[in-house]
Amino acid sequence: MKELLAKSLGELETNYHPDAEDFPNSMVKRVGKLRHVPLEELEPDDLRFLITQSLGLRFLVPLAVDKLKFNPMLQTLYYPGDLLLTLTKIDSSFWETHAAIKDNFVALLKAAKDYVEGYKDIENSTKKMVVKGLTLFLEKYTA
Repeated sequence: MKELLAKSLGELETNYHPDAEDFPNSMVKRVGKLRHVPLEELEPDDLRFLITQSLGLRFLVPLAVDKLKFNPMLQTLYYPGDLLLTLTKIDSSFWETHAAIKDNFVALLKAAKDYVEGYKDIENSTKKMVVKGLTLFLEKYTA
């Protein structure tokens, strides 16, 4: 595992992404830069960003879940719980083909549900959005 964490997405993924310098778009530049950062050095917001781009999910989702074990309402950039909500929005095809990762995330959500519902340092509308995402994910993946 330690050897894996020392590698970057660019080393682990075989699909090609052009170098950031080739494109003026800031999002593409950020992806290009982050693809060269070792997994162990990615910040929570880097994980959230790359996951929203559906990049390296099989490597990044387990890292994100591990971070959420310490604080399910971790705020990366936007609001408390934004990383958790990002994971609930990943396409079902990923979860269907990565059962162990899904089971780990489901266990985290079940354990954190009361904590999330009782979290006070958040706007009510935002908390409702996070709770709804968590609830819908659990309903879909726990039959």
